[in-house]
Parts: sequence; C-alpha cells; structure tokens
Amino acid sequence: MFCLSSNRGERRMRYLVGDVDEYDRNVRAIFEICEDCSLKEDKSKWKRLPRPSSLFVHLDDAPFCGRQTYKMWRASFDLTSAPFQKTDLNRPKKLHFLPLETFNIGNAKVGNQTFVQYICGFLKVFFSGLKVNFNDQFQVENIKPTERRHPVTERRQFLVTDFYDRLHRVTGIPRTDYILGLTWTDLYPSKDLNFVLGEASDQHKSGVFSFGRFEPQTFHRDQALDEDAELQLDGDIIWKMLRVATHETCHLFRLKHCVFFSCSMNASSSVTEAISQPLFLCPVCLRKLQKFLGFDIFKRYQRLLELCELLQGEYPSQNMESGITWLRQCLDFLSSMSVNS
Repeated sequence: MFCLSSNRGERRMRYLVGDVDEYDRNVRAIFEICEDCSLKEDKSKWKRLPRPSSLFVHLDDAPFCGRQTYKMWRASFDLTSAPFQKTDLNRPKKLHFLPLETFNIGNAKVGNQTFVQYICGFLKVFFSGLKVNFNDQFQVENIKPTERRHPVTERRQFLVTDFYDRLHRVTGIPRTDYILGLTWTDLYPSKDLNFVLGEASDQHKSGVFSFGRFEPQTFHRDQALDEDAELQLDGDIIWKMLRVATHETCHLFRLKHCVFFSCSMNASSSVTEAISQPLFLCPVCLRKLQKFLGFDIFKRYQRLLELCELLQGEYPSQNMESGITWLRQCLDFLSSMSVNS
C-alpha cells in the first residue's frame, strides 16, 4: 500500500482546479484535497490514505464521460458562439429571482422574511458577488407554458423548457442577465418523463424550479386530488428547495454535474437522492464559482453558517444540522491552516 507521490498529486490537483498559487495558503489547502481524487485512468494499484483534515468525500474512479475540470469550464466561455457571452467572466453578474405563482404556505417566515424572500437571501450569500434582484411582479400566466395533467396523478404540470426563452422575452429583462423562476405547480421535462424538480439552460441564461410536492412518489391513489391544499413547511422541504435552487443556478453559470466528489452538483434521478446530497460545493466546483464571482471563500462560509443557523432554529432538520456541522469544520480547517502557514 502506498500513496501518491507529491509530484503526481500536484499534477492531479492542477488538472482538476488549475493554478491556485494566487490564493492564500488556507484556501489552497482546500484545493489540494484534489490531489487524492480517484480518476478512471489510474492504472497503478495505489491506495489513498485518508487525510484527517479532508472535508470532502471522493467518488471512486471518476469517469471520462461527464467530466468538467476547471479548465474545461473556463474554456466553455471562449468556445461559445453567442457574442454577448464571451465576456461573462469579466462583467458584473445579475440574477433575477422570480416567484411566478401564489404559494400556499400560509404565513411561514424565516426570521422577519417570508420563505420566498429567505430563498432569495440565501442565493445572495451562496453566490456572493452576484447581484440578486427579487421580483414578484410577473405571473406564470404571462409566460404561458405548455400544460398537461400527469397520466397517473392527474396533477397539473408545466413543460419546463417553455420557460427558457420566454422568461427574458416576456419580462423584458436584458438577455445579459440571468433569471431563476419559482413555481408552485409541478414541472416536467418532456412528455415521456414524469417530473423534474428544476432545470436551467446556460444558453438561455434562465431556469426554473418548483416546490415539487406533486411528484409521483408522493401520490396515493386513495387520496382525493386537492391542488389548493396548504403546504406545511418543514426543515426537509426547505432543504430540498435550497438544494434545487443553488444547483440550478450553478448550471446557469455553466457548471456541469460533478463526478469527482460528493457535491451539490452531483446528478440525481429521484427526490430522495437529491435530498441526500450535500448543499455545498466540492473543491473543483468551488474553484469555478469563485472564479466566476470573485468572492472571499472564508467570509462566504461564515455568512452561510449564519443563514443556516437561523433556519435551523426555526425549521430544524437533520440535513441542515449536518450542513452546519460541516460549515463549522470547514471554517476551523481554514482558520487552522492560516495559523500554520
């Protein structure tokens, strides 16, 4: 049993996250965790020794198919055929968060904010450096997406792809800005698929996600259809909404699904799988987002911890408790590396 040589580990890190010499020592230590990442092309029978300070879970043998390293992500901006997207890395970024329907959640609040406003505030911190505009002046009736009744549940659903071009066209929001819509009604991606919690198109710079409470997994044949029933918010539902909102927004910024670590950007095929995944980004995806928005990594984690603790105090969940524990460990790790540097 032996571990990677330092040279081989450094090459692996630079392959995944590029040159990180510009960062302070404590931030580089997070990216250096990539040195232990397991890739499909590894031929030698080496075994990674676990690092006591490691905060991220590696996925075994990351395949070639579906990979997006930092350099691949960076190159996607140069290869685009749309002229207005060529300077996206360097221009100020703005996201418009649009609640598109009435949400039957009573008077649910987090602190002194409505639940929807809290989601918007969370996006502002998760995507620090991004200007986020809350706008509830538009309704889904303005968008006029294709509708259907699910063949099994008979629930109303909107075709998610209809939102992509229409969100900018109907609202008049500049096409250089990003849009994330939120619906109460369930979404579906195509006529042969049941549902989707959310989808985003980096080409159109727009995406949409829903409460997803009408997915077939929650359907019971012996229950009467009541689409106007009030939803009782709990910590698990809010966790799911934050997961989907941040995941789809990352897609707007051209982050693909992650195959390297257990990460907020992992692909999922069910609600259960999506909820079980982390809320936070792995080192590879964090590197992309930090380059895109230019935030201070330590301060961002501090602010995220404050928001998560606020939510946990009012809508507790095991997922959020685990996330808070992780954020504290991450901040401790960054602080200790600053002292030791």
